[in-house]
Amino acid sequence: MIESVATVISIIKDVYKGIVFIWNKLRGKDSAGSVNKPEVKVPNEVFGLVQRFVDIYKAHGIERTQIPRFLGEDGGLTLVDVSTDEKLLYALNEKLLQATCDQFGVQREWLDGKDVPIYPYLWHGHDLPAYIDFLLELKKTGCAIQGFGIKRQEDKLRKSSGKYGEDYDPFFIALLFRVKLDHWGDHSQDSIWRYYPLCDQIYWGYEKTRMQLKAKILIADILGVYFKGCVMEEHEIEGIMEGRIFPGPLMEHRSHVGWHPEDYIYTEEESRAVADSEEALKVREWMLHNGWRKKLEEIVGPIEENTPFRAGEGNLKWRESRKQMNF
Repeated sequence: MIESVATVISIIKDVYKGIVFIWNKLRGKDSAGSVNKPEVKVPNEVFGLVQRFVDIYKAHGIERTQIPRFLGEDGGLTLVDVSTDEKLLYALNEKLLQATCDQFGVQREWLDGKDVPIYPYLWHGHDLPAYIDFLLELKKTGCAIQGFGIKRQEDKLRKSSGKYGEDYDPFFIALLFRVKLDHWGDHSQDSIWRYYPLCDQIYWGYEKTRMQLKAKILIADILGVYFKGCVMEEHEIEGIMEGRIFPGPLMEHRSHVGWHPEDYIYTEEESRAVADSEEALKVREWMLHNGWRKKLEEIVGPIEENTPFRAGEGNLKWRESRKQMNF
C-alpha cells in the first residue's frame, strides 16, 4: 500500500514538473525559473568593422595583444577586451574608432566598411609648391621622416626612345612617405610608422613624369628628408597606390636600397654617385613658372649650395643637414 502511494506521488511530481517546464517556456524562462535573454545575433558587417580595427594596428606593427599597451590607460582597452571579437565589439566606442583613424591617417569610411581607399587621396603631380608644403608639414612633427620611390624589378629605368616619346616601359613608380609615431623598447627595435602613399602616376620613360619624380627627390633631399628606393611586385605597387593594401608589412621586408633615386639628382661635381648629370641640371630649370624653385630656395638658399660636394670638396652645409635628418 505504501509503495503504491509513493508511486502515485512520484507520478504527480513528474507531471507537476512537466507543467511548470511548459509554463516557463511559454513565459520565456528556463527550467530554474530565470528569464531567458534572447540571443542577439550581430551582423557580419559589424564584426567586419572589428576585424578592420585590429587590421589597422597589425599593419602598423602592433599585434592584437599589444593594442591595450599601445593605447595606454586613456585608450580604455584591456587584454580581456581584445581576447575575442565579441568582447572587443562591446568595448569599442566612437571616440576610440575615430582616434585610431586619426593616429594612423586611415579613412573612417574605410573602417566603417565603405568601398573607399584605406588612406585619403594625396596627389601633387607637377604642383611642386604644394609638394614642398606637404613635406614641411611632415617635418613639423619633429619625428623621423622617410620617403621611397618604389619600382618593379622589370623597370630598367629606360627613357623613351620613340620619335614622339611613346616607346617607354609602362611601369608605375610609386611614391610613399612615412613618419615615425613610436617604437617598442629602444630605438634599435621595431618602429611604428604613419604612412602617406601618393597617387601621382609616374613613369620613368615618360619625360614629364620623370622630371616630376626627379624634382621631388631633389626637393626631399635638400629639405633633409631621407629618400631611398625599393623594389616590389606590380600588384603590390598598384595596391599601395590604389589604397587597397597597407604598405607597412611590405616595407618591413624590403631593402631600402633596391635602387638609388638620389643618384639622379646631382652632377658629377656635386656627388660621388651620379647617373645622369645632364638631366640633373635640366630638372632645376623645369616648371620654374609655378615657383617651386623660388619657394625652395627661400627656405634653404640656392640649390647649388645644398649639394653633397661643391667645387670637388665636401659640402659642410649638406653634411650638417644630414646630421639633423632622422632615420
